[in-house]
Amino acid sequence: MQNIINRFLKNIVEVIFFCVIIAYLVFCTLYQNSFPEFKINGIISFLFFIFLYYILFKNFFKVEEKHPRLFRLLILGVSTIIYLAWNFYARTQPTSDYEVLINGAKEMVNGNFKSLSFDKSNYFYFFNFQVGFVVYLASIMKLIGTRLVLLKIVEALVMSITNLLVYEIASKVYSKRVGVIASIVYISLLFNIAGSSIINNQHIATLFITLAIYIYIYTNMRTYKKTIVLCT
Repeated sequence: MQNIINRFLKNIVEVIFFCVIIAYLVFCTLYQNSFPEFKINGIISFLFFIFLYYILFKNFFKVEEKHPRLFRLLILGVSTIIYLAWNFYARTQPTSDYEVLINGAKEMVNGNFKSLSFDKSNYFYFFNFQVGFVVYLASIMKLIGTRLVLLKIVEALVMSITNLLVYEIASKVYSKRVGVIASIVYISLLFNIAGSSIINNQHIATLFITLAIYIYIYTNMRTYKKTIVLCT
């Protein structure tokens, strides 16, 4: 009995992970039933995704255990491929605020942004907090050009690096196993995949937030280790 309890506790992270995945897929199925335009539903697809998550977890954990550096490249590679594949399939075009921000960045590249920001009828006069993101977009455009496909590739890379930071943070705060699970969940989160085809200011903001958290944890861990060494 004690061995069973110990084994359960040892694998509790996996148990929680698959409970969360099942709940996630249930909610996705309910959402699809409410919106018939989403055609992927039914028990077959439900079981397929559970099986896919199981295969991903087992293989990702094996790679991480034997080749940690290769696993980091795997996170970046798989994330980028998924995001670019969705972009190729969806071919999403900028609309609403997203289009305004991209056009604002183009105007900044052309040197015409000042007239927009001081125009009382313009978007950037009222929503001037978006200027920072426009500066970022304009900087990217200066480097690679203004084609939408190039901006989407940069967006996919930004989100992939965020996925890697999620793994690093979870690994340092909890364990390598939790880090692997966190990376799988973040890579496969449908909202992230669907949103990767949009040039969204939230993506670069999330990268900076996770980077700040990682730097904070890393520096504090180094300080803690130095304190332990001095005390001993």
